[in-house]
Amino acid sequence: MNAQVVSVRRGMIILWSGSVASIPTGWHLCDGNDGTPNLSAKFIRGSGITYSPGDTGGSGNHSHAGEDDHYHTLGTNIMLVGSGTFRDRYTLGPYGVGNTSTANHIPPFYSLAYIMKL
Repeated sequence: MNAQVVSVRRGMIILWSGSVASIPTGWHLCDGNDGTPNLSAKFIRGSGITYSPGDTGGSGNHSHAGEDDHYHTLGTNIMLVGSGTFRDRYTLGPYGVGNTSTANHIPPFYSLAYIMKL
């Protein structure tokens, strides 16, 4: 089948697999210049009830908040026959249960450039 694009409208954004230097005439890299949105190092989120076209958000990284020192106290009562009750307590810790460093959750990817018809 020989499909042919009949109409490409101004404002359409597509993915480009070529080099930035070889972007076709009439198209521009979506880098925030010449009326294009800055889509450099960003992914597209579909618009709908929560987000409208043109909304932005997210963060390049995030931190986890948690307690690094966490103690547990374990107690036991042991009944010794004929001698009464023997009580013993054990304290375990500290040991780390939290992570406060920054994290990145990017899955494997293949990078393409977003270009927009001007």
